[in-house]
Amino acid sequence: MDPLSAAASVLAVVETSSKVISLCRSYWKEVKDAENDIQRLLNEIETIHDLGQRIDSIQRSKDAGKFAAVIKFLSRNKTTEKCRKELEGLEIVLRKGCEKPSSRWVLSKFRKNWRWPLDKKDMEKVVGRMEKYGNVLQQALTIDVA
Repeated sequence: MDPLSAAASVLAVVETSSKVISLCRSYWKEVKDAENDIQRLLNEIETIHDLGQRIDSIQRSKDAGKFAAVIKFLSRNKTTEKCRKELEGLEIVLRKGCEKPSSRWVLSKFRKNWRWPLDKKDMEKVVGRMEKYGNVLQQALTIDVA
């Protein structure tokens, strides 16, 4: 992956994670019985978002040339690409759960009847993958670029 593609990939992770964070917060306010699951997922995605922002700011800095080792590391295992795709899929699932399908949505809104769209098993898998992506991004930031 060339440096420009890697930079775009990191930026896409940051942008998509922002959308998913917003959706998770909406669910967290409305859904009962899933607050802990949502909070765990939200924590992992916020970590990815923060790390992505740090990587993006380094890429944009005057020392970006020293960042080639980090780009190579992220490109080799396609972390940012996999993470972006996972976040985009999660965004789709979460958006479907809070769409406004006519009068049913109005009734559910009044009754606070939202349901978290991920079951416990899927939730554990998603959180685990997000945790791994966050760990790899954290490793990338510890690469000695001096």
